[in-house]
Amino acid sequence: MKTLNLTLQDDTDPGLLPVLAKVWKVNITGLERTVAIASLRDSMLDPTRAQAVWSSLADDQRGAVQMLMGSGGKMPAAKFGRLFGEIRQMGPAQIEREKPAEKPASVAEALYYRGLVAQTFEMADAGPRVVVYVPEDLGRLLASQKNSYSDLKDEPAPSAARVSVADDL
Repeated sequence: MKTLNLTLQDDTDPGLLPVLAKVWKVNITGLERTVAIASLRDSMLDPTRAQAVWSSLADDQRGAVQMLMGSGGKMPAAKFGRLFGEIRQMGPAQIEREKPAEKPASVAEALYYRGLVAQTFEMADAGPRVVVYVPEDLGRLLASQKNSYSDLKDEPAPSAARVSVADDL
């Protein structure tokens, strides 16, 4: 799939850039589009900021990213929508009113308005279709982040001598 830089250039509506900048805590006000994208890209690929955004996700949101990455980093939008909800496309005024990064209508929308997933078209056997994807370089960075299982303690497995058929009844 695409890198984060290509995603921000080709697949990100200009009205979404200020929302992403706020989520990733970078100031792009007054910057020319290419400079704003470069600044945003650098911030999104910063491991410390990525950990902060990753930690702010709910378990179901992290699970959706992990499932998407486990599916080769992309999935048809129709399927992703059935699993994780629709992504409402909004213009700047509607984004300002509804604040989808703060109050998302679905898991998919929470990820989209945080810049963790994007949408693009690809050619399939049946013709063009929309896919949801995790940008390649961002996906590699997110894969290295802690998850809710990272802090679990190792427990010894029960020994064969202590396990009996009676345990199963």
